[in-house]
Amino acid sequence: MPRTSTWGGARGIDAAALRAHQLDALLFPDATGADIAARPGDPTVIGPFGSVAHVQDSPFPDAFQAGPRRSGVSFTGTACSAQRLIEVGFAFEQASKRRIPPPSTP
Repeated sequence: MPRTSTWGGARGIDAAALRAHQLDALLFPDATGADIAARPGDPTVIGPFGSVAHVQDSPFPDAFQAGPRRSGVSFTGTACSAQRLIEVGFAFEQASKRRIPPPSTP
């Protein structure tokens, strides 16, 4: 049965981006792709990409020094593409070498 939601199927990311340009996945900053993919029920894989400077705003006391904020990327694909998204995410992680292990990891 073809998917007919506004976000998926003939009018959504499947046709407008993935099929039209013969792509396995779409890349989004952080988890922003997860919302788009969740509407028609498509999978998203989110992986680490490094850290960005924290912008310190008023709710923090003057003496508080915010550390860097972890940042990531998300790969979104069409229905039943989770295995391919994991492969793409892993390949991206290996190629970019941007993953920062947590301090508790040796």
